[in-house]
Formats: sequence, C-alpha cells, structure tokens
Amino acid sequence: AKHPFRQPVGSMRGLQDADATSLCAPRCRVPRLENVMNPLRITFVLPVADLTGGVRVVAQHAHELVQRGHAVTVVSGSVACGLHRRLSNIKRGRGFGRYFVPPDSHIDATKVRHIVLPNDRPVTDADVPDGDVVVATWWATAGPVARLRAGCGQKMYLIQHDERELCDAGDAVAETWRLDLHKVVIAHWLEPRLRAAGATGPIDVVPNTVDTQRFFAPTREKQDVPMVGFMYSGHASKGGDLAIEAVGIARESHPDLRLIAFGRDLEYAHMPLPGGTQFTRCPAPEKMRELYASCDAWLFPSRCEGFGLPILEAMACGTPVIGTPAGAAPDLLPDGGGVLVPHDDAAAMARAIVATVDLSAEAWRARSRAAVGLARGYSWSDATDKLELAIRRARSSEKPESADSPNVP
Repeated sequence: AKHPFRQPVGSMRGLQDADATSLCAPRCRVPRLENVMNPLRITFVLPVADLTGGVRVVAQHAHELVQRGHAVTVVSGSVACGLHRRLSNIKRGRGFGRYFVPPDSHIDATKVRHIVLPNDRPVTDADVPDGDVVVATWWATAGPVARLRAGCGQKMYLIQHDERELCDAGDAVAETWRLDLHKVVIAHWLEPRLRAAGATGPIDVVPNTVDTQRFFAPTREKQDVPMVGFMYSGHASKGGDLAIEAVGIARESHPDLRLIAFGRDLEYAHMPLPGGTQFTRCPAPEKMRELYASCDAWLFPSRCEGFGLPILEAMACGTPVIGTPAGAAPDLLPDGGGVLVPHDDAAAMARAIVATVDLSAEAWRARSRAAVGLARGYSWSDATDKLELAIRRARSSEKPESADSPNVP
C-alpha cells in the first residue's frame, strides 16, 4: 500500500509567491455542505494537554474539524505534582496545589472547547458532553473512554505509538488494543503490531503530516561550510547519543562540520553536546523553521517512534533527512528526500552525512526539492479528510476500506 506522501505534488492549492518551494498560501476554508447539514459532536480525551508532539497532532485535527463546522471538545487532566514542582509553582504564582495544569499547550492555539479536569483521575461520564464520537488518545485513557455512557458517543481510539515502548505497562497497553473501540493509527507499521497483540475490528490508518504554513523555506543552496542538526532529548529512544557519535565520526574527514540542536531541556550530563554546538531550548515554531532551514541535512536517529514529525518539518523547510527506520521514516525517506540508515549504526549515519554534504550543488538542490515535494503532497486537510471518514464510519459502525483500495495509501 502506498503512503499518502507519495501522491503528486500537483495537489498544492496555491503559492504565497512565485517561488515553487515557499509556503502554500493560507486558505479560507468553507465548511462542506455535508458538515453544515450534519455536523458531528466530537470529544478528544487527552491525559494532559501540553506541548508534546502527540498533543500537537490532536490539536491540528481538532482545529481542522472545527473549521469544517463540527463541534469539538477536548477533555484533559492535570499533572500530579511532587514537592519540588509545588514549591516551584509557588514561586511562579501558581499556588501550592497537588495538581498542575501545564501553562502552555498546543490546544491553546485552537478554537476548541477545552475542559481541564482538576486532577489526574480517569475521565468519567460527568466530564464528557453528549456527542456522536469520543476519542481516546493514550493507552491510559482507552479504558475510561470504553466505560463511558452511550450518550457520550461511539468510542474510538487514536493510537500514535506502540506505547509499550514508552512506559512499564506493556501488558496493560496491549489490553487496551483489544477493547471494542474503533481504532485509528498514525502510521502503517502500527496496524500489524496491534493485530499481532490481538486487536480485532476496524483499524484505519490516518498518517500525520506537516503544517506548511509554519514550516517552509525559500529555495536555497548547499552551504560552503556544512551544517547538520538534530532534536536533543535525554530519552534513549530518541537516539541523541547516536547523532552525537555520528557527527564526531563525520568530523574526522570534515572538521568544519557545524552542529545545531534544539530540545525541551538543558544539556544532559550523561549526554553532553559536542563543543561549538548551537543549542536552542524550547524554540517557537518560527525559530524551529529557521533552525531546520539552516541545515544541509537533518538527523533523525530515533530507536523507536510513533511517526516522527521532525522528518516532515525538516523536509518542508527544504532540508534532506538522514534517519533510522523508526516511525514513518521507511515510508518517507526512500523517495528521494532523504537517506535511511540502520538502527544504532553511528558509522553508517556518519557516512550518510559525508555523502550528503559532499553532493554537488545541483544534486543537493534536487534532493532538497524532492523533500519539499514529498512534504507538500499530503496536507493536514487531507489527513483530516481521512480522520473524518473514520469518525463517520465509527459512528455508523461501517468497516474501513481495504488496504488494497486505491483510496487508501
């Protein structure tokens, strides 16, 4: 089955200027007649609303659904605080409460009704409005959503990762996959993983994409002094140690290779950044765009990943990606916008870095254009088309389209 990013770039609906690799112009979306005549009441249940990538995906879909005339509510919990966080909250004027609501969230930027629970308890009937569909978005929300009253709507489950790899609740995670919920996954690799664990019933694939109104760059050239970048995280699953080792090896033949990184935390003692690294903490989207667009290659060294949004964000900014086969990378990188390297092979990643920065100007430009074209070929509007179809199927208990259907990637 072909991935939706392999659709022709001709689906672009207009450009901000004459530059073929600059941002698609903002569009005024008119709700479809079907949605105006038959709007849906949709509730997403988040464990907590913050600035993580999974919440960003929910926020983007919620925003798109509201633009189509649907009534969307997000219900999220609060975070239990330890003593250190409670003392820090006092200094910041947030009180000494046992629970903490993150001050910033991707939901904040949407026109979506947002209900925040006063603590981190499971969602209950009283928390969720009457609706047509209610969507669990994390393994710990799936059970409570399955137990909600029928009036809350048909039950769905948006799965963005094999969450057994993120926590110590492996068997409990797999049990949620076997619940009688209409499931939606964000990448093709997740469906066989769920089936192997005993999941039955409908599973729709709705791949993520990138907001090209936030991530874009004008046509540019390879730099005389090369630069690569990566997302710096202390989680072993993100593979920051692999990226750092690969850059060190590449510098043996290219000592002028520059490195930038961004992340949510300060530098980790167990994984120090190489000397001279330009590090940006918690960059705004505009700054992230600038960082992506300043590189000749972006490194994606993850050991496990649900999807891997930085791949598409970098590509949308015209930056080829060198990545491991985690998340959606095997679907995204082989079509010319990047290079796949084996897991945990710093030498292979280093060779790919050297090969990329040594490309001729013409060859690098072609790879940059291929990356942009791939990122542009499938928009958030396209992704929400697929999610909306899955929601309507769940509401009517229809079966999903066959993977062999020409309408399914």
